[in-house]
Amino acid sequence: MIHETIRTIAARTGVSVSTVSRVLTGKADQYRIAQNTQKLILAEAERCHYAPSHVARALRTRTTKTIGLIVPAISNPFFWKLAGMISQQAKSKGYVVLLMDSNGDPELERDGLTALKSHNVDGILMIPSTDDPEVIERAAEEIPLILLDRYYDNSTLPYVSSTNELGAYEGTRFLLSKGHRRIAFVQGKAHVITSSERVGGFCRAMQEANAEAIVLGDDFTVENGYNSALELLDHQQPTAIFAGNNTILFGVLKALRERDAFRPLKIDLMCFDNPEYMEFFPFVYRIGQNIDQMGVEALDMLIRKIEAKQKQQEEISPSLLLPVDLSLLKN
Repeated sequence: MIHETIRTIAARTGVSVSTVSRVLTGKADQYRIAQNTQKLILAEAERCHYAPSHVARALRTRTTKTIGLIVPAISNPFFWKLAGMISQQAKSKGYVVLLMDSNGDPELERDGLTALKSHNVDGILMIPSTDDPEVIERAAEEIPLILLDRYYDNSTLPYVSSTNELGAYEGTRFLLSKGHRRIAFVQGKAHVITSSERVGGFCRAMQEANAEAIVLGDDFTVENGYNSALELLDHQQPTAIFAGNNTILFGVLKALRERDAFRPLKIDLMCFDNPEYMEFFPFVYRIGQNIDQMGVEALDMLIRKIEAKQKQQEEISPSLLLPVDLSLLKN
């Protein structure tokens, strides 16, 4: 089987290699190549299923048109929707996304960074899991890198994230307005800034209301939500539970069902997340994050950094916070 190149296409169509290259890279009009010649080359390229060599292009242009994306758990609906949005947007801008799942493991995260750099990606988007940004900061010195959703308040790494503290604060105030004074917050990993900010907003609202705040939990998992909810139901007995994310909420719902507190619902529930399937749980109050805007903003920020590096221009602004959607809170 013949490996098709611009040279084999040039030989069969009887035109020069440079003409074939200009047509297939969209520069035909710039070089005033005749329409008939363009049609001839494009038809032959389609007939022989020609695919350009990304390796050759990388050597020629010093860019691979690929972006690395590292997520902590692709099984989480929030992250797979975010990954899908980024992949679609990247394709529309001429980039391909290489996805890596760190499973929340800092060692796998480091390996992922190394692997992506070895594949010569043009830039990296990542939702970090480690509590120490040093390795990521070193990587950012070599390659354009943007943090997404999570970031570090003791680092200058650029990022795009939601206003987590404000969202949790307003959500808690809503529960307080419903008459609750004993509310529990089931948190994720305490060192992750999205979790600590949400807990901070919750505690601020509870303190202002002089209400009893209960905080427990240690992971963004169903198991954590389940075990924490059992502890609350058996010992703490709150009147409302605020789940730190959607997977935690699953565990809370499982515990409520086991304790025969699911139907009718005996405890008010709130979740910091609003994936599409939440429409099946209309009794749960939600704080929504604009996943689409987050993905678009982060990708645009990264591409600007990539282009700035290629042109040796000044880097862009270091951070962006997106407001969460509070309109889902029901009266």
